[in-house]
This record gives sequence, C-alpha cells and structure tokens, in this order.
Amino acid sequence: MVLICVGLLDYYAISVNNCSYLTACGVLIFPFLFFAFLLSVLKSSGIMQGKIPDAVKAVAVSVLFALVVFEGILRLLKLNRTYLEILGRSEYQSLYSPGKMNSFWHTYEPSDTTHVFRGDFSYARRFNSMGLPEREVNLNDTSTKKILCLGDSFTEGIGAGADSTWPRELERDLNWCSKDSYLVYNAGVAGCDPVYSYHFLRGKLWDVNWKAVIFCVNSTDVPEVMMRGGMERFKAGNKAEFTKGPVWEPLYASLYIVRYLVLDILKYDWTLHPVSVSKQLNEASAQKIRKVLVNAQGELNKRGIEMLVLLHPLGYEVADGKYTAYTDTLRNKLAILRPLDMLPYFLDSTGLTKKNYTQYYWPNDGHFTALGYKVMGHKVSEELMERMSIGCNKQP
Repeated sequence: MVLICVGLLDYYAISVNNCSYLTACGVLIFPFLFFAFLLSVLKSSGIMQGKIPDAVKAVAVSVLFALVVFEGILRLLKLNRTYLEILGRSEYQSLYSPGKMNSFWHTYEPSDTTHVFRGDFSYARRFNSMGLPEREVNLNDTSTKKILCLGDSFTEGIGAGADSTWPRELERDLNWCSKDSYLVYNAGVAGCDPVYSYHFLRGKLWDVNWKAVIFCVNSTDVPEVMMRGGMERFKAGNKAEFTKGPVWEPLYASLYIVRYLVLDILKYDWTLHPVSVSKQLNEASAQKIRKVLVNAQGELNKRGIEMLVLLHPLGYEVADGKYTAYTDTLRNKLAILRPLDMLPYFLDSTGLTKKNYTQYYWPNDGHFTALGYKVMGHKVSEELMERMSIGCNKQP
C-alpha cells in the first residue's frame, strides 16, 4: 500500500511522470525507510520487544541494494521503454491520457508552430486556425473539387516536410492528371483514431461539399480505441473521458522493475492488459471502428460523396511480410467497405523486403520517409481515380 501511494505521488507530482533513476531509487527506498520508522515507533512504545536480528537487517539491506542495482541495469539496457521514451522524451506519457492534445477534438493549438526533433529527422510545422497541419484555405470555394484526408500521424506526415505528405502527393497527382482543379485537405493529426476522425468530420467539416473523404487507418487505431472508447468517450460540455488505466500504472511509469515484471514475467502487452483480455478488448474496439466507418459511409453516400478507407502497414509489418493479428482483425471487420490495402502493394509493386524497407520507413521513428509518402500518394490517386471514374489526360 505504501509503495502504491508513493508511486501515485511520483506519477502525478513530478513533471507528469518523470522517470529519472533518482526518482525510481527514491520510490524503492521509501518503503524500507517507512518500515524502519514503524519498527522504531513500535519499539519505543513497548509494543515490540527485543532487537531485530542482524541477519534480518542484512537481508533487508541486501534486497534494497539488489533492487536499486537491478533498476539501474534495466535502465542502462533501455528495456521496455515506451515509444516516446525511445524518441527521447524524458517523461512517461500514459496511453490512457490525451497528453497535450485537445481531448474533445484531438487537434493542435490553433495557428501554432511546432518544431519536431527526433533521432531520424527534424523540421518545423505550422497549424492552421483549426489546429490542423494544413494551409488556410477557403473550403467554400466552388472553383476546386475538394478531397478530405483523415487519419493519424501517417496522414499528418510525421517524418517529412509539409509538402511531402501523402495528401500533398495525392493533390499533385490529381491536378497533373485531371482537367479539373483539386484541393486535398490534410486533417491528419498525430495520435488520432477513426472515432476522433469521424467526430471531427461531423463537428467541424460536415458542411463542406467534399468530392471524396478518405479515412486512413493502421494497426495503432485498434488499441487506441480500446484505451479511449468509441463515441461514448464524448461527453456534454465539449469534454472527453477515456477508459481508465490500471491502478498500478504509476508504478509502471516510475519503475523499470515493474515494467519488467509486467511485460516480461507476467507477459502483459503494451496496453497493460493480459494478452487474453487484450484480445477480447481489441476485438470489441475493431467492431467500434467498423460501426463508425459504416455509419460514415452511409451518411456520405446519401450526399453523393465518395468514401475510401485506406489501410496501410507499419514498418515491422512490412519487415514480417504480414499484418499483426490485431490488424488482420480490423481488416476483416472493414471488408464490407472495400478498403485499399497497402501491404500487398508495398510488398509486390515496390519490391519491398525486410532488407530495403528502411528506404520507405525511418529506422528508429517508424514513420514513412518522403519516399514512403510518395508511394502512398501515388497508389491512393490511382485507386481514387478508378473509383470516381476520373480520366487522366496525361501520359505517365
């Protein structure tokens, strides 16, 4: 109980989950100091008689020393770091928290500028008045045909400049090929999921006369919906409530020993659930995504708007040559929507293999390189032109 209380204090009070080694040592040492103090009180009050055997003291000190050393070794080996910690963030970001994002709309600060510094790349990006990584454009302009792209960081274009995202590649392809003028609007936001995308579409972009709406999904969406919930996450007063993480997550945030116990000994997965429970929750989450996207298609079709679901692989799925079980579950759930599956295209049409996939994905960060986004944009333009019967007036 004492360890849990200390973990909670560490989790919420120190820079929102700062996981420094000194902090971790403090969490480990405090229970020993507390029990030493408790024994002292019991002895002074006469409740406890006699001396504590030296052997017991030696064992306690040895256990404490071993825990501190083991914690240090795990940190030196960098075992079980979170994705953001791998990228250099010093503080633990709970998977069950929106972090710095707007929790109701999941957007950036309007008209803000961010500087992205990661091991593989760095660049600056500006956001428009809606908090999206897009230009300020007149969405009521009737001189262009408009296409909306919704998704997470792979749609936003993390890993490439704003002019090298797949929505921008799609826009260039359409305008090069067609006699009509197209505007492709990038509403992708890092960490987004299909429920947030649908919510934003209905709440902010519904009245625009879109020619097509594209939902981009991948394997991260299923666990994100599992941890956030479906449409039930949105509450009155422009508030959002996520599902709650396990009560011991503060200890997981502070101590690599706890991470080792949870992930390597108990064999939990990165959502902090036993694998058997996680499978059930992910199945339910994939069903929630299916419901949202089926509803979106029905509503958009009534307005004569084409909808395309784009399913793309992550780097490790390309390296393995197959989707994970969770992605397969999502793909099967979305089959009714005829999604554009990018994995066969990457493997077959580009000759992508485990040896050369880093040409398309950053090796540490895991997002697409500019080349990967270019491939995405070209394939989406081919699919969209075929589905919308857009003739190409140019020779390749």
